[in-house]
Amino acid sequence: MKNIIRYDLYNGILKRSVWILLPIVIFAMIMFEIYATIKGIKNSGISMTLGEVIAYFWHGSVPAGSSLGATHQHIGWLLIQLGCICFTIEYPTRDLNIFGQQIIVRCGSRVKWWLSKCVWIAFSVMIYLFAGFFVFAVESAFLGLEMSLDIQQSSMMQILIFCNVGFGRYTGLKSFFILVIMPYLSMLALNLFCVIVSLICNQIFSMITGLFALTIIARYMSPLIVTNYCMLQRCSYFYSDGVDYSVGIAYLIGIIAVLMIIGAMIMLYIDIIEPKKNGDA
Repeated sequence: MKNIIRYDLYNGILKRSVWILLPIVIFAMIMFEIYATIKGIKNSGISMTLGEVIAYFWHGSVPAGSSLGATHQHIGWLLIQLGCICFTIEYPTRDLNIFGQQIIVRCGSRVKWWLSKCVWIAFSVMIYLFAGFFVFAVESAFLGLEMSLDIQQSSMMQILIFCNVGFGRYTGLKSFFILVIMPYLSMLALNLFCVIVSLICNQIFSMITGLFALTIIARYMSPLIVTNYCMLQRCSYFYSDGVDYSVGIAYLIGIIAVLMIIGAMIMLYIDIIEPKKNGDA
């Protein structure tokens, strides 16, 4: 098992290091969206933190039917999510069709191959977010923002992010939980699902499925929809009718475990001898 994981980390991360440009470009591009706004706020003498910058891009959209107003998908949030799916679905499918059959024969277990890919996906989502947060940190430092993850109660936050939504001040581990842990687990669950779809069907269908989940299903408020745990406007800390993040962390871990089991079961039955011909790299 260790050898398979080592193989995936080397071939799926180190040998694909050029892919790190994807999150860097995406996060830099969406940071440009509010660059002038942040600079203006900073010049006006209002303090702002790195955490508030990250919170802006995690605020997502107002759920359908909410009293907070009409639902408008936040493009920056959507680009981050779609970019991460692109970042993860290519390697497992290509590896299965090119080298995976030989590796499965050598290790004697399809399940081990899949579990190794799960470890790889977990690392890949982590690297994707780390690269993105690094871009945010560099640009925030350039603008002279406070380099902390604190989310402060201020008029700036009301204007920039949570219009008509009340919230308090979140610091330390709580802000890290809100801004890093929950989005990571939410994106990991979604990416595991999309990788499973790509192995069953193809990468194109997987991207379409991911886009559907992020645009149509994500419109609705439900503790069962994993993307709700990656939108602060759906969080009970900020919105009284939002999903409970303290319960959500257990739910997301459970969903991830279930997806790993489903993926292992699928690997036992899919045809790995005849590669798919539509949409695969």
